[in-house]
Amino acid sequence: MLFANVYNGLDMFINGNPSQVGTIINTFYPPTSPNQTNMTITLGHTNISWNPQFVGIDQLFGNMTELQASLLIFDVFGKIFQSYSLHLPTDYEHLFEELANGTVPVTDQSTSKLFEMLFIRFLVSAVYYLVACVCPVP
Repeated sequence: MLFANVYNGLDMFINGNPSQVGTIINTFYPPTSPNQTNMTITLGHTNISWNPQFVGIDQLFGNMTELQASLLIFDVFGKIFQSYSLHLPTDYEHLFEELANGTVPVTDQSTSKLFEMLFIRFLVSAVYYLVACVCPVP
């Protein structure tokens, strides 16, 4: 169940229709008013802006730099994990902060490392929950 919930959340964000993507973005970064046309968040030293009225994947990431898009994606992934009480590894948070502050460049290696840490954390959590369900404490 944990796997399905996290997987479905990530899949809806990556492959979902614009309405699903919009729901996820507006849940984690709610606009202050229904008619707001500019949303800006700051991750580290990086400002990321978008129009909350148009939050489909193409519209959302189309005008962002690679750094801005990567930071937003990994921030959303982290928020999805945390919404299921899966705490992010310290190394993940450290690398994410370095990317946001511009001390580490966005490369295939840095993004692969972030995905790898999330995947390992997910597997460890899934095994933990599985063992807890199969082996109840007396």
